[in-house]
Formats: sequence, structure tokens, C-alpha cells
Amino acid sequence: MGAFTALYGVIGYPVRHSLSPLMQTAALRARGLDAVYLAFEVAPEKLGEAVRGAYALGVTGLSVTVPHKVSVMGFIDEIDEGARAIGAVNTLVRGPRGWKGHNTDAAGFTGSARRELGFSAAASSALVLGAGGAARAVICGLAKEGVKCIYIAARRGEAAEGLAGELNAALGGLTVKPVAMQSAPGLLKAGDMVVSATPLGLSKEAKWPFEMKSFAEGVLFYDTAYGKGETPLEKEAKALGFKAVSGRGMLAGQGAEAFALWTGLEAPLELMEEVLKNHVGR
Repeated sequence: MGAFTALYGVIGYPVRHSLSPLMQTAALRARGLDAVYLAFEVAPEKLGEAVRGAYALGVTGLSVTVPHKVSVMGFIDEIDEGARAIGAVNTLVRGPRGWKGHNTDAAGFTGSARRELGFSAAASSALVLGAGGAARAVICGLAKEGVKCIYIAARRGEAAEGLAGELNAALGGLTVKPVAMQSAPGLLKAGDMVVSATPLGLSKEAKWPFEMKSFAEGVLFYDTAYGKGETPLEKEAKALGFKAVSGRGMLAGQGAEAFALWTGLEAPLELMEEVLKNHVGR
């Protein structure tokens, strides 16, 4: 570390639990870069000062995590089109006059679904559980991949209806339909995917909110939550013979996308996945 060492980091509140420093530090070292990646705990009321201060101090790039992904948009100079569609920013890239905000969650999710589940957008549909920021990123990612029909189910039906209406207007060539939980299993065929874009999988007692045996054989299951080993949702789906994964691959994927934006280099994705696997278990 010296006068020319590049500085990257993650801002959130709290942020000490973040796995990004482990993953990004390994990636920076693998590419032989003179750089460090640190965690900065930033309270919501200090966000503007922190973002402007980081730019003034010459920080090269930042990851943004909860609860700042939406509010940070008010403190940066430019927002990527994809991030604007999602309505949240998770990556800041230093520009000549200020920060540019990106969202790498969507690409991180779709890349993981392809790698780990073999999901192919061609002629496939998807069911997304949830109507918050994670669901919005998942749906935007699926739309970019070419999925033509996406169903949304949420505990609050009006939230699903609102998000569906908004995304139908914003994303051309895509049909987003709000549906009731109980009708969901009959909508999907083999090769289609169910995505839990909620914190449900973080609970030790979590179960999928429908009769799993009603789904067609070959339906894929993706839980965006992750933890030590398999999530309860992942485990339940696998026990019934379905192919299922948790969100660890999405975390690695979005980090790899951010790394490429910051450095202009291809990220060592397999290494980043291995670091996470070793830390949170299989």
C-alpha cells in the first residue's frame, strides 16, 4: 500500500456483516492490482456527506448496500439506464465530474441462474415472489434476458399489482402479471423458474408459500437469500426433487459485474464464488 494505491469500499448501515470485502479483496489480488477494499458504516443521515467526501478523497469505486440503494441516487451525478429502471443503485463508478450509479444485481442474478440452474430465457416464464427492490431487479434482469411472461405474487396483492403495472409500462415486449399464491403452481412448466425475492429464506422455519408438489417436474427454484449452507427454501425444493439454489451465486455475480465496471478487467468469478463458498458453506 502506498501513495498510488486505489481505494474501493462498500457503504451500508450496518455493514460489518458484508462479505464484499472478502470477495473483492481476493479479486483485486488475483488480478495483481495495487488496491484495497474496505467497509464503511454510514448512517442514513450521513449518506450525502459520505458520498461527496469519498469522491473528494479520490475513492475509485463504491458498492452500496442496504439501506442506501435508493437514497444514494439523490447524491450522485449520473445514473445508468438499467439502474434507473430498477430504481436502485448498488455500484458507484468514479467519473471525471462525479459518481455514476449502476445496478449490477440484475446481471448478477441472471448470470447465476444460467450457470447454476441452466435456466434459458427462450420460451420460458418465471414466477417472482415479492414486490420490493430485489423483485424489481430480478424482473428487470429476466426481461433483459428475453423472458416474455413474468408472474408476480406477493403477500400484499396491491403491491404486486402496482409493480406489475409500472413494469409493463416501462419494459416493452414483456408481460408482467400479478397472480394469487394459490394459483401459481399451475402456471409453470418444466424449465420455468420460481424466484423468491424476499427475506423469507433467512428464517430457519421458512417454507415456500404454496403446495410444492403441485409444480410440474423440471421447474427450477431460486432463493435470492443466502446463509450458512443451504437455505430452508433451497433445501425444501431439493428434497422434492427440484433443482434449486440460493443467492450466493447472485452475490458473487453482482460483485464480479461491479469489479469489471471499476477496473475494466474481467473479474475472477470462480475465485469470488469459492471465497463465498468457503465462508458461508455449501
